[in-house]
Amino acid sequence: AVKPGALVEAGAEIARLSSIDLDLAIADLLGKATQARSRLASLERERFTDPAASLEIGTVEESLKSVEEQLKRKRKDRSDLVLTAPRSGVVLPSPALKAPPDGTGRLPGWSGHVLEKRNLGATLAEGTVLCLVGDPNAFEAVMVVDQSEMEFVSRGQRVDLKLDAMPWQTFRGTIDEIAETNLEGGSERLSVKSGGQVPTRTDESGREMPISTSYEALMAVDDPDGAFTAGMRGSARIRVGQRTVGNWLLRLLWQTFNFRM
Repeated sequence: AVKPGALVEAGAEIARLSSIDLDLAIADLLGKATQARSRLASLERERFTDPAASLEIGTVEESLKSVEEQLKRKRKDRSDLVLTAPRSGVVLPSPALKAPPDGTGRLPGWSGHVLEKRNLGATLAEGTVLCLVGDPNAFEAVMVVDQSEMEFVSRGQRVDLKLDAMPWQTFRGTIDEIAETNLEGGSERLSVKSGGQVPTRTDESGREMPISTSYEALMAVDDPDGAFTAGMRGSARIRVGQRTVGNWLLRLLWQTFNFRM
């Protein structure tokens, strides 16, 4: 697997996964295909002396065709386990996962960032975000808005951003997108436990989840001077007519594409 921070070209291999169940299914189908071909060859020899053999040939051919189609799909599934970059950019780590405390009775799994060397060979659940690939000059400010304020927030509203690392500078823009579903995870950097302002609880998988139902509002932020880094925090003021909706915590992310298994 590549390391976070690496520059990659579109189509470059990011990581290579494996599935024992998939390998066993392919091996089983290969065995069935071999048996079917062997039986078909035998029937081809016998059909000159045994009329029943000729009648069985069609059935075996259909069976072989079905097995080969299944084998083709399974091999495609296995090739999809080689994850490649959908675009050129910088590899960024997915949100870190905390290791479960001892005594929980759960089997040990991966923790931290998936691409860390210690997680080599770990079992990943379906839907796990392996990493992100983004443009180093284009960010998104992701603002966490409480459900009680959502009725006042809409696309096109003006936003003033201030970063904790650059308190003297204000970045301005407008809301480009508002999430249709509530935020369910990925709040580690925003959590009060990490010095942020979003109250969270830790779920069974080690992720930080907002205690109050919240939604994300997105704003594109260009960074031609390369001053931003992923994970920066700050505050945002959303202009709602004559009203200002709070000082909402935000985080800065690369414009990204997520890899999901």
